[in-house]
Amino acid sequence: MSVYRAEYIWIDGTEPTKKLRSKTKIVPSGEEPPIWGFDGSSTQQATGDRSDCVLQPVFVCSDPIRGGDDKLVLCEVMLVLPLARCLPACLRAAGC
Repeated sequence: MSVYRAEYIWIDGTEPTKKLRSKTKIVPSGEEPPIWGFDGSSTQQATGDRSDCVLQPVFVCSDPIRGGDDKLVLCEVMLVLPLARCLPACLRAAGC
């Protein structure tokens, strides 16, 4: 089975200056990068009692560093509640 690396990139909730975060997911070739869950309390994006967050891909492009079929995946962080919603710290929340 052929695969590629998808590097998910997002802005965290660190104050006063936000930081870039990333993590890599192995994705089967021919598939789009899926929504991916993570613990938002580790990035100051959720409280420990409600820390489930998901990375929602919003833009995908070829990875110019790794090359090949690998991708960069720019993401919006969503809280997982009864309905997923953008985080209050999202600077692009108008589109959420």
